Amino acid sequence: MADIPDQASLNPTKESNGSLADMFLAANQELARSDARLYRSIGEHLQRTRAILDQEARDDGQQVDHKNEDSISPRPLLQGQPSFEKQLRADLIYLCKKNGIRGYSRMNKKEIIARLDSKGVVAPPTPLHAFSKAELLSLIEDLVGE
Repeated sequence: MADIPDQASLNPTKESNGSLADMFLAANQELARSDARLYRSIGEHLQRTRAILDQEARDDGQQVDHKNEDSISPRPLLQGQPSFEKQLRADLIYLCKKNGIRGYSRMNKKEIIARLDSKGVVAPPTPLHAFSKAELLSLIEDLVGE
């Protein structure tokens, strides 16, 4: 038979179990501790994974450099020439935020590009969605030909 909670546990009072606010605070503190343990565990796992990947890269004769990384995702094999014009406006806004450029919300795409150029921001490679079918086939042929 399942345990049936007694009346005191259903109606917490200050005398029996503390105030409701105290119980809520204790529950939140325990949740925060469990979240912290989880995030520490994930962080340790990511560090171990990074170390393994770095060792594999060194074993393959590749140089490992994490100084200029924005993310841990690999670079795509198919990349076009750097271009602001072929980027989406949302991507240009991200570049503005990343480089501390303000006022982009009132600018159109051409104005954002001009501001990025004037600040010396390097254009990212052309994203794949901006290529035509013929351009993609040419990139693949170049990649396979190497």
